[in-house]
Amino acid sequence: MESKVETKVVQDTKPSSLKTDPPGSMVSKGETSLLEDNSLPNVLQLVVDFFENFPDLVVKIVQVYKKPLIYLGLIVSSIVAVYVSLTLLMAIDRIPLFGPFFELVGIGYTVWFVKRYVVNDSDRQELTSEVDALKTKVFGKKKY
Repeated sequence: MESKVETKVVQDTKPSSLKTDPPGSMVSKGETSLLEDNSLPNVLQLVVDFFENFPDLVVKIVQVYKKPLIYLGLIVSSIVAVYVSLTLLMAIDRIPLFGPFFELVGIGYTVWFVKRYVVNDSDRQELTSEVDALKTKVFGKKKY
Protein backbone atom coordinates (compact mmCIF):
# COMPACT_ATOMS: atom_id res chain seq x y z
CA MET A 1 0.00 0.00 0.00
CA GLU A 2 1.36 3.17 -1.06
CA SER A 3 0.16 6.39 0.44
CA LYS A 4 -0.29 9.33 -1.74
CA VAL A 5 0.92 12.61 -0.42
CA GLU A 6 -1.13 15.51 -1.51
CA THR A 7 0.51 18.82 -1.76
CA LYS A 8 -1.43 21.98 -1.98
CA VAL A 9 -0.02 25.12 -3.35
CA VAL A 10 -0.75 27.96 -0.98
CA GLN A 11 -1.04 31.23 -2.71
CA ASP A 12 0.79 34.10 -1.12
CA THR A 13 -2.05 36.51 -0.46
CA LYS A 14 -2.00 39.51 1.78
CA PRO A 15 -5.13 40.60 3.61
CA SER A 16 -6.57 43.77 2.19
CA SER A 17 -6.64 45.36 5.66
CA LEU A 18 -2.90 44.99 6.11
CA LYS A 19 -1.07 48.24 5.60
CA THR A 20 2.17 48.06 3.70
CA ASP A 21 3.48 51.55 4.32
CA PRO A 22 7.20 51.96 4.69
CA PRO A 23 8.34 52.29 8.32
CA GLY A 24 8.24 55.83 9.64
CA SER A 25 5.61 57.14 7.25
CA MET A 26 3.01 59.33 8.93
CA VAL A 27 0.29 59.20 6.31
CA SER A 28 -0.30 56.28 4.00
CA LYS A 29 -0.60 56.78 0.28
CA GLY A 30 -4.37 56.49 0.21
CA GLU A 31 -5.06 58.81 3.17
CA THR A 32 -4.99 62.57 3.12
CA SER A 33 -3.80 64.88 5.82
CA LEU A 34 -6.28 67.03 7.73
CA LEU A 35 -4.47 70.13 6.58
CA GLU A 36 -4.53 69.36 2.86
CA ASP A 37 -6.89 71.04 0.43
CA ASN A 38 -10.11 72.31 2.03
CA SER A 39 -10.12 70.15 5.13
CA LEU A 40 -9.00 72.99 7.44
CA PRO A 41 -12.47 74.60 7.38
CA ASN A 42 -13.92 71.15 8.14
CA VAL A 43 -11.66 70.78 11.17
CA LEU A 44 -12.52 74.28 12.32
CA GLN A 45 -16.21 73.49 11.93
CA LEU A 46 -15.76 70.36 14.08
CA VAL A 47 -14.05 72.42 16.79
CA VAL A 48 -16.76 75.09 16.66
CA ASP A 49 -19.49 72.44 16.86
CA PHE A 50 -17.79 70.86 19.86
CA PHE A 51 -17.62 74.15 21.75
CA GLU A 52 -21.21 75.00 20.81
CA ASN A 53 -22.39 71.68 22.29
CA PHE A 54 -20.01 71.83 25.26
CA PRO A 55 -22.57 73.22 27.79
CA ASP A 56 -25.02 70.45 26.85
CA LEU A 57 -22.27 67.85 27.26
CA VAL A 58 -21.39 69.21 30.71
CA VAL A 59 -25.06 69.11 31.78
CA LYS A 60 -25.37 65.49 30.61
CA ILE A 61 -22.17 64.50 32.43
CA VAL A 62 -23.36 66.16 35.64
CA GLN A 63 -26.74 64.42 35.40
CA VAL A 64 -25.18 61.00 34.87
CA TYR A 65 -22.40 61.31 37.47
CA LYS A 66 -24.16 63.46 40.09
CA LYS A 67 -23.39 61.38 43.21
CA PRO A 68 -19.73 60.67 42.37
CA LEU A 69 -19.20 64.36 41.63
CA ILE A 70 -20.76 65.29 44.99
CA TYR A 71 -18.50 62.82 46.80
CA LEU A 72 -15.47 64.07 44.90
CA GLY A 73 -16.37 67.66 45.82
CA LEU A 74 -16.73 66.72 49.50
CA ILE A 75 -13.39 64.95 49.52
CA VAL A 76 -11.59 67.82 47.82
CA SER A 77 -13.22 70.45 50.07
CA SER A 78 -12.31 68.41 53.19
CA ILE A 79 -8.70 68.19 52.08
CA VAL A 80 -8.62 71.93 51.42
CA ALA A 81 -10.23 72.65 54.82
CA VAL A 82 -7.66 70.48 56.64
CA TYR A 83 -4.82 72.11 54.73
CA VAL A 84 -6.07 75.64 55.52
CA SER A 85 -6.60 74.75 59.19
CA LEU A 86 -3.12 73.31 59.54
CA THR A 87 -1.61 76.32 57.79
CA LEU A 88 -3.50 78.67 60.12
CA LEU A 89 -2.37 76.74 63.20
CA MET A 90 1.24 76.78 62.04
CA ALA A 91 1.02 80.53 61.44
CA ILE A 92 -0.42 81.08 64.93
CA ASP A 93 2.23 78.82 66.44
CA ARG A 94 4.99 80.98 64.93
CA ILE A 95 3.74 84.07 66.75
CA PRO A 96 5.87 84.52 69.89
CA LEU A 97 4.15 83.53 73.17
CA PHE A 98 1.06 82.08 71.41
CA GLY A 99 2.50 78.56 71.14
CA PRO A 100 3.55 78.31 74.79
CA PHE A 101 0.25 79.91 75.87
CA PHE A 102 -1.77 77.26 74.01
CA GLU A 103 0.42 74.54 75.53
CA LEU A 104 -0.31 75.87 79.01
CA VAL A 105 -4.04 75.96 78.22
CA GLY A 106 -3.86 72.31 77.07
CA ILE A 107 -1.97 71.23 80.17
CA GLY A 108 -4.43 73.11 82.39
CA TYR A 109 -7.44 71.47 80.71
CA THR A 110 -5.84 68.02 81.04
CA VAL A 111 -5.20 68.57 84.77
CA TRP A 112 -8.81 69.76 85.28
CA PHE A 113 -10.22 66.77 83.33
CA VAL A 114 -8.19 64.25 85.33
CA LYS A 115 -9.16 65.91 88.62
CA ARG A 116 -12.83 66.14 87.63
CA TYR A 117 -13.48 62.73 86.04
CA VAL A 118 -10.66 60.28 86.78
CA VAL A 119 -9.73 60.64 90.48
CA ASN A 120 -13.02 59.53 92.12
CA ASP A 121 -14.99 56.38 91.32
CA SER A 122 -18.36 58.18 91.24
CA ASP A 123 -16.95 60.74 88.79
CA ARG A 124 -15.70 57.93 86.49
CA GLN A 125 -19.19 56.42 86.49
CA GLU A 126 -20.62 59.84 85.60
CA LEU A 127 -18.12 60.13 82.73
CA THR A 128 -19.05 56.65 81.50
CA SER A 129 -22.77 57.48 81.55
CA GLU A 130 -22.14 60.76 79.65
CA VAL A 131 -20.07 58.93 77.01
CA ASP A 132 -22.78 56.26 76.64
CA ALA A 133 -25.45 58.97 76.29
CA LEU A 134 -23.39 60.69 73.60
CA LYS A 135 -22.89 57.38 71.74
CA THR A 136 -26.63 56.72 71.86
CA LYS A 137 -27.33 60.24 70.61
CA VAL A 138 -24.87 59.92 67.72
CA PHE A 139 -25.25 56.27 66.69
CA GLY A 140 -28.68 55.36 68.07
CA LYS A 141 -29.58 52.39 70.23
CA LYS A 142 -28.17 48.99 69.43
CA LYS A 143 -30.73 46.37 68.47
CA TYR A 144 -29.84 42.80 69.32
